[in-house]
Amino acid sequence: MKEYEVLRPHFGDKDYKEGDIRTADPNVIRHLVENKVLREYQTKVDPPKPATRRNNSK
Repeated sequence: MKEYEVLRPHFGDKDYKEGDIRTADPNVIRHLVENKVLREYQTKVDPPKPATRRNNSK
């Protein structure tokens, strides 16, 4: 099971609105992805913070 973002409202196992997150079997909803009704949901990951160096000046 994968998570998908709803791009266009549709009725599946329930009524989905734009912006909803839907969990489904990729083989079952493949036609919805191909028709741009759903897209794979990408979780937003914060970019790693750069390592900071200590200023050891004396």
